[in-house]
Parts: sequence; structure tokens; C-alpha cells
Amino acid sequence: MSPARSLATAATQLDSTSSHLHGYTVEWRHHADALFLATAGPAPESARHNVELARASLEQPRAEMAAVAGVLRSYSPLEDLLEPLADGLAPGLAGIGEALDWMCAREIAALCSDTTAEPPQRLEDFEGLSLEGIHEIHLSSAPAHVIALAEANPDLLILEASEGRFAALVDPTSARTQPSSITTYIPGTGSSNPASWQSHIDNARALATATGSPAVAWVGYDAPPRVPLATRRAPAEKGARALTRFHRALRRRFPRAHHIVVGYSYGSTVAGYAARDGMRADDLVFVGSPGAGVHRADELPGRVWSVTNADDPIRYSTGPVGGVHGTDPSTPWFGADPVPGTQGRPGDHSSYWSDPAFFEGVGAIARRY
Repeated sequence: MSPARSLATAATQLDSTSSHLHGYTVEWRHHADALFLATAGPAPESARHNVELARASLEQPRAEMAAVAGVLRSYSPLEDLLEPLADGLAPGLAGIGEALDWMCAREIAALCSDTTAEPPQRLEDFEGLSLEGIHEIHLSSAPAHVIALAEANPDLLILEASEGRFAALVDPTSARTQPSSITTYIPGTGSSNPASWQSHIDNARALATATGSPAVAWVGYDAPPRVPLATRRAPAEKGARALTRFHRALRRRFPRAHHIVVGYSYGSTVAGYAARDGMRADDLVFVGSPGAGVHRADELPGRVWSVTNADDPIRYSTGPVGGVHGTDPSTPWFGADPVPGTQGRPGDHSSYWSDPAFFEGVGAIARRY
């Protein structure tokens, strides 16, 4: 039996059972009225009350059955549309079919629960669903600019998409089934502006190519829109909590992978605070950092790396004895290892992302394992 037909059959069966229950409750009330209404006294009143309690106890499951039947019936036409296409386009439609199943099951669970479930938004909300399924669910409700990004980047899977939040896995090597490493890239000032998201996807793709494994562009925090506002600690600390949640869910999906976190500019401050407060990264890479929220690398878990170009003005915001966001991670006093092959490189604050030596260095970090 086809999935669409199975859903329709189950809906019909539930409707039938719900209708029978309704008939029973009506019949019980009719008999109770016939037996007890003409009789006064405590005993008949108590009997009438007990019959009403029994009838009411069946009303909730009856209503739930009817509601579940409605959900199944609403998904049946979608499965019907999907089924004829499945043979020729199975790889592309697998995520859609899985997403439909997951959403249907979630709606049914919500109908049978006393609590109202919040709409899924974060990666941790989609436990048990494949990345392809998560991608399809986000596409079903994403704003136009996110859909446009997905269409323009066929190697991209959306992991989080809501107002001001975007996280996507970029996998040009198609290695996501059993990757040796996963790189999470956190950009900095101005990155919450959707107009900048394509550039962050491009940077994540370059990191994925350098490491030979997938990379995530994570824009999951309210980044300062301008450099003068990047002196504030609050956005970094709040972003660090969101990053920790995301990264924990990512590690659960890829428990055997080596996890590299690359924080760029103010994003390195977010990554530093997250690592300080419990995020587990195997390697932390600070790029053009104004400080990582700590004074020394040994205050952070994992191996710590850093690079600051010779002409990057970010170095004036911090130093060997500290700054607004802590000690400069690229100074010897901090204790981080230099990203291989990048010491003394010329370049400004943005030229890391066009420098082959930088990507070779990150690739060397990934190949250590």
C-alpha cells in the first residue's frame, strides 16, 4: 500500500472509531436520562454523575482521534503528489518525504500532549531528522532571501533559519556522511545583515575545501552592526550561549568527527566566550581577533591557534596585557600556536579570506588527525 493510501486509510479508521465513541457516549446519556431523570434522591443523582464522568472521560480520546485523522488526511495529498516523482528523483526528494513524515508525527504528538510545542528553529529541535529533512522544513517557511541562498548554493543545507539567525552546512566534497572533521565558522561585526550571508557561505566553502570536510557558516547571534559597537561584551556573551547550544547539537550529529571552530574578528570573541563557558572544540582558531574573553590560551579547552595579519588594524584594539575583550591571541604571552604558515603575513582585516596561505594553514590543522 502506498504511503498516501496508508495515511488516508488510517484517517478513515480513526474517524470511524471516533464516530463510534461519540455514538456510545450519546447512547449512554440517553439511557441515563431514561433511567434516572424521573427518580429523585442521592442514589440516582450519584449514578447520573458517574455516567457523566464516564462519558466525559471518552470525549478527549474521541476528539484526539478526530484531530489526528485530520492531520493524516492533510498530509495524504502531499504524499500522493510526491510518490509518482520518487522513482526518477529519489535522491532529491528523500529529504522532502522524511520532512513530511517528521512534521506529521510532530503535529500528532502535539495534539496528544498537554503542552504546546514551540515551532522548531534550532538544530537541537530536530533530533532524529536528517540534515536533508531539516533543510526541507526550513525551506518550507524561510523568507525569500534564504530560499534564494539555497537555490544559489546547491552544496548548502540550512540547519537554522529564523529572524536574524542563519546556520548552514556547506559540503562541496559531499563528505558529510562520515566526515573526519567539521569546521564551524563564526563571522564578526555586521554578519547579522542578510546581505552579508553569501560572503559567509563562500568563506565556509573555502574552509571546507581546505579541510576536505564540511564546514558550517554560523550566524546565530545578534552581531554588532558597526565597529564602534564591537567594544560591547554583551552581544558576544549572549552569542556564546547560542553557539554552545548549536555546537552541542552539531557534536551529537557528528560524534566521531574532529571539531574545529574558526572565529573571525568579533566572531572570535563569541567563540572564546563559548569555549570558556563549556563549548567543546578540539581546535579553536582565532582569526583577526580583538580578544577571546580570556587572558591565556590554557584557560580554554582544546588546542588554540591564532593569526593576525601584519597590517590588520584589529591589533590596535588589544595587546599583550589585554584589551576590551582580553589579551591579543596572536601575542606570545597568550600562548596560542600560530596558524601554520601565516606568521608575519601581509594583509589587512579582510584579506585572510583571499590568502591561500591561511587556508593551507587551516587545512594543515585538520590534517593533523
